[in-house]
Amino acid sequence: MAAALAACLALVAAGPAGTRAQAGPGAAASAPAPPAGIRPHAAPGLERLARRLAADSAVTAPMPGIGPPLDVLPGPPDLWVVRDLGRVPGAEAAEPDWVAGVAIPSRNLVAVRVAGQEEGRPEALRRTTRHELAHLALARATGGGAPRWLQEGYAQMAAGDWDWGRAWRLRIAFLHRGGEALADLDPALRGPEEQARTAYLLAYTAVHRLDGMGGSAGLRALFARLREGDDFDQALRRVFGLTEAQFVEGWRKSVRDRYGWLFFLSRASLFWIAVTALLLVVGWRRRRYDRKRMERLRRQEAAEPDGWPDGAAAADTDRPGAGPERPPGPRRPGPPDPR
Repeated sequence: MAAALAACLALVAAGPAGTRAQAGPGAAASAPAPPAGIRPHAAPGLERLARRLAADSAVTAPMPGIGPPLDVLPGPPDLWVVRDLGRVPGAEAAEPDWVAGVAIPSRNLVAVRVAGQEEGRPEALRRTTRHELAHLALARATGGGAPRWLQEGYAQMAAGDWDWGRAWRLRIAFLHRGGEALADLDPALRGPEEQARTAYLLAYTAVHRLDGMGGSAGLRALFARLREGDDFDQALRRVFGLTEAQFVEGWRKSVRDRYGWLFFLSRASLFWIAVTALLLVVGWRRRRYDRKRMERLRRQEAAEPDGWPDGAAAADTDRPGAGPERPPGPRRPGPPDPR
């Protein structure tokens, strides 16, 4: 009995170790592997650039409402760095020239176009790569249930594409056309270049408003509801307690307040105030220069014995009847007096 009990205890003590020893290779193969990086592919001459972009930590940094993008993807994504997007596997045969990159969630693939001198501008290519990677991550986080405007607006926000130049572009477009309806953005994103670019900017403002309403946690909850099968209106109701119509009304008001006539005029007044201040500074410096110049001329005038500046007297004596009277010289004899 004692021997049997000792044997059982020995088996219990050795069991886990024995199991690990026997199943060591199998356990290592079945354990979840750490997230792998991006797999680079490139057109001839762009291999080094592709490797740099694939290894750039800024590209794979955490994204709002998603976290590290590589953690939500089904596997390491493929990155193609090319000069012609039509040569990327699975891409459309002919992308417009203004399209900088594409994302194909079904293939877990992103592609970036290198045009002209962009090989020497890693920052622009880095933003484009992150923009397209955000498309893959969002498609995975929402199960493909995000409307197109949400996809494009989120990718811009995640990539940090917004700048003052884009803001002024949107402001001018808003002044010409007025507000937009959220439902109109999806078809506009597929329209001509100018229409599509404005729709991209408006999509960003809509996603920026969503982020302002609930931050990263709110976006994460919204994405989860979309992944569960809710449409955008249902997801908004459950996460933010708003209908889509209420959200659109608030979004349009925020866009109108930020990019409408009142905002434009207020910024225009600030511009003219700045111009006026600049002119005042320039005028003050000019007056100061003129005052110093006059003081210098007065000192030079005071230093001259005749009260003339240097060279002035000599110049005046050359004129007939000007200058001091000449001293009388010896008189030349005239003709003899006939008397």
